[in-house]
Amino acid sequence: MPVIQPYTFDVGRIHSDRITMGSQDNGTIIYDPILQEWQHTQWGDGFAAVYHPFFDSVCYSTTGLFTQGNAFQRSRFTNHGKAGSWQSIEMVLHPRNNLINLW
Repeated sequence: MPVIQPYTFDVGRIHSDRITMGSQDNGTIIYDPILQEWQHTQWGDGFAAVYHPFFDSVCYSTTGLFTQGNAFQRSRFTNHGKAGSWQSIEMVLHPRNNLINLW
């Protein structure tokens, strides 16, 4: 029996059939509405995964990089997670303003 332990998930605000989630030890997963199946887009220890509030073709995620000082890599995709669409990004995290954070 396959089991996924999600940390977070998000649904596209424009296209509600777009779903993404960050999961324990299984990275970032998206639901592909065209293929009607779940697909892994990044491996490892996924955490936050959210769609852009106005453009749900853009998603942001974090994935654990425990070989690099126990840090999380922040990424963005622009083609619903297809190969080649992920980019590492630098993001400002503010301890008191969650409007600019991934959570």
